[in-house]
Amino acid sequence: MGLTLLAQVCLPNCYLVDAFLTSVYLINHLLTKVLNNITPYFVLHKSMPRYSDMRTFSCACYPYLRSYEKHKLAFRSKQCIFLGYSNHQKGYRCLDFATGRVFISRHVVFDEDTFPHLDKSHSSTTPASNQSSGTTFSSNIVPLISHAQHFNFTPPI
Repeated sequence: MGLTLLAQVCLPNCYLVDAFLTSVYLINHLLTKVLNNITPYFVLHKSMPRYSDMRTFSCACYPYLRSYEKHKLAFRSKQCIFLGYSNHQKGYRCLDFATGRVFISRHVVFDEDTFPHLDKSHSSTTPASNQSSGTTFSSNIVPLISHAQHFNFTPPI
């Protein structure tokens, strides 16, 4: 599943660990037949997983960067790429692809229809007149991870 995430969005192999950590996070939040159609998250924590926190892997995101900036007049946000969920803090991992820096923030605005890295990786084959600030979904690109609001289930008690 991690390789599929990475291949779908054309990210370099150096982000393989982030793709696999995101796939493990997703597997732990999805129903499994091995546990009689409950989630591993429910077995460990005895509470329902929050599907509203799930986001599309490698979509455009805008984290709040005030705590990372040294100057008070610096920009408070910039476009980043969503890499997954933090293991040690409650927050999202956001990659500034221009600098290679990863930010962890709870306060993030997501644009799940835009994939900025896809636009940059295909810019050599795309005519200059058709380039935009981000690639949006078309019929041949489907989201692998999107809001899972329709996963409402009641665990056996």
